[in-house]
Amino acid sequence: MNASKEFVLTVIRSKLQAIFHVVPLKPSNLTERVLCVFFDTECTQDFEKHDVSFKHIPNFICAQQMCSKCEAVDYLNDDCKQFGKRTHVFLPEDHVGKFIDYIRQSRQFSDKGYVISHNSRG
Repeated sequence: MNASKEFVLTVIRSKLQAIFHVVPLKPSNLTERVLCVFFDTECTQDFEKHDVSFKHIPNFICAQQMCSKCEAVDYLNDDCKQFGKRTHVFLPEDHVGKFIDYIRQSRQFSDKGYVISHNSRG
């Protein structure tokens, strides 16, 4: 690579670093008494509403949970030592109600919980 192209790439890299501030990874802020639940709903959009949009009807809900003890574990089939099963799938037949019951469960190892949805609106 010639010197002028190398100079241009160096300038572009420094500009990008100035625009996109990258925060270094820090140790987790989670305590052992916090549970995080991440979920996603898979929906159909077969029914048109009066405003020309389509009603989202959940087919199933998938949830994954973690605490500070299992956040570094990559294999989701491994159970959490504190909270048990890490992946939950709620299939039709009152799957929304079952998911809400799961979220509202009392958990003896948890003082606080975070529930985070993937691309949820409304």
